[in-house]
Amino acid sequence: MQQHLAQSKAQLPGLIENIQARPEGMACDANAERVLASFKH
Repeated sequence: MQQHLAQSKAQLPGLIENIQARPEGMACDANAERVLASFKH
């Protein structure tokens, strides 16, 4: 469990960066789908 937590914490900065890199004009719900799709890979 500790290892999984450490891995999740390491992924957070990239996830935040991806959220903030929303293309101009993209709706929030579409951005959420984009971020979730990239996070699963």
